[in-house]
Amino acid sequence: MTWLKDNHPEIEPDSILATGSSAGSYGAALNFPWLKKIYPDADKTLLFGDGGAGVFVGANGFVNAVFGTPSNWAIHDNLHPVLSALPAQFVNQPAKILPVTYKQLGTAYPKSKFAQYTTAYDAVQTFFWDIMLNSDSPWLWGAGLGNPLFISQWNGEMNAITGELTASLPKNYRAYIGPGCNHTVLRFNDDFYNSTLKSSSTGQTISFVNWFKALTQATNTANTSWQNLSCTPGVDCGEANLTPQGITACLSRTFNTP
Repeated sequence: MTWLKDNHPEIEPDSILATGSSAGSYGAALNFPWLKKIYPDADKTLLFGDGGAGVFVGANGFVNAVFGTPSNWAIHDNLHPVLSALPAQFVNQPAKILPVTYKQLGTAYPKSKFAQYTTAYDAVQTFFWDIMLNSDSPWLWGAGLGNPLFISQWNGEMNAITGELTASLPKNYRAYIGPGCNHTVLRFNDDFYNSTLKSSSTGQTISFVNWFKALTQATNTANTSWQNLSCTPGVDCGEANLTPQGITACLSRTFNTP
């Protein structure tokens, strides 16, 4: 982005969408303030995290290895000053990294809009949380996917994060939590164009694509399509399909395996 700015100063975007799927959703969040710095005159700068709900609870060893000081990735050396609260967070409450990141961004840039997508029982996020919790015991990786209580626990932690952000950033943060265990939405046309959820507040059925349009096109956060939407655990989040076959299908879809 710096190269683009230096070599093509004639390009001055009116709107910027920072987004990434899976691990890229974290990169999008951490790099968002740098985009704001490079293109400060953009009328709209938006963040959409796809399939990265930030469930790190209990994964202290993993979090410190990736984000701590010293870090395997030297993330602390490249953080924008807006995210200055994160290094202490890595040590004190590693499970709170994503909520703190979004809160810092939402507070620093109140005119920007921030959004997240996940499914209620995302098999890939659950699988990697299992790896984080057993980073020293690779023979246990994936065992949690066969345990409905483990998957439900991930769901509870995910909902706690989105609930916390909804309460902290009521004007410029929204979440879309779809049913099932598939991972990410931007990479799959059928999910992007055909997914729908019913609003608990208005009763209207809102498609994901209209929700996404409301994020990217509307200047008013009061747009009726851009609201917090979620399936209801135990009612319509697809628990009946959380069988070994169903979970395997979600993983295979993500990793493009037969």
